[in-house]
Amino acid sequence: MQRTLQFLGALTAVTAVARILSLARLYFSPSSSSLNRWRHGKEPYALVTGASDGIGLGFVEAIAAQGFNVILLSRNREKLESRRSALQKQYPNLKFEILVFDALKDSYDGIEKLANSISHLNVTILVNNMGGIPFIPGYIQLIETSSSQIDRTIDYNARFLSHLTRYMIPVMAKNGPALMLNVGSAAKHGVPWAAVYSGTKGFVLSFSEALAREFKCNKIPIDVLNLILADVSSSQTPTPVHLLNPAAKDFSKTAVGRLGAAVASGRNTLTPYIPHALLLWVLGFLPESMQVLVLDNMIRDAQKLHEKIFNLKKD
Repeated sequence: MQRTLQFLGALTAVTAVARILSLARLYFSPSSSSLNRWRHGKEPYALVTGASDGIGLGFVEAIAAQGFNVILLSRNREKLESRRSALQKQYPNLKFEILVFDALKDSYDGIEKLANSISHLNVTILVNNMGGIPFIPGYIQLIETSSSQIDRTIDYNARFLSHLTRYMIPVMAKNGPALMLNVGSAAKHGVPWAAVYSGTKGFVLSFSEALAREFKCNKIPIDVLNLILADVSSSQTPTPVHLLNPAAKDFSKTAVGRLGAAVASGRNTLTPYIPHALLLWVLGFLPESMQVLVLDNMIRDAQKLHEKIFNLKKD
């Protein structure tokens, strides 16, 4: 019995040390070379969805800074052309392509054509960033949510991602090793006044975990990461920047800088921004009653802030 307890104690200590070292590597490894695993072959490309603003544009800039050509996908051609022009001036030695698709309006039959149109390129990174609550006000009770709003939320956060990923698998598998980065949310834990959105982010987590294991089982050379984030300030939601609410560009740069270490440590899920990781860690230790109280206060504060930002009027 004593030897068994000693063995279990030693095993626990070794496991704890391994986790600490893994976290240190994850959060303190050099960020400038974080994409080296996927930067190979002739003219490597990254495809970023929702790329014209916010976190998506931040991903484009951070990935280009590490020497990747980038394909920007979004719904607004004029804005995409403007972004491409600015990026081309900033990175004259790189190439920037654009794809136009509206996940809420266009036929999903066109997604296969999108993938085929870039199949000749050496695409080694896919950032499934498109998502969010596609209506204002976004935080409303389910009983107040229309059928159209439910369908649009699912389309925007889960349906388009699933279809695009399906068609990009053969494109990226031939260019492996490759990376699929699916941008999730802390809402996966279940946020009041955002039940459908929370459900879609829970789907993104399970989808990413399942796909990562599916690729490993079938020896498909594509790494999969689900990215978790809490609040971020962007042009779409210009909330005040503070420790727990970083600017979109800063968040994206931090996230890109930790992708390589996350995959090297065998992770399928990553919370790249340390304050967000600590916040979720603390919330996870709270009893359900306390979690409800915290989330209640947070969402009510967010509702008031959105009313101010978007000039919303209460009924």
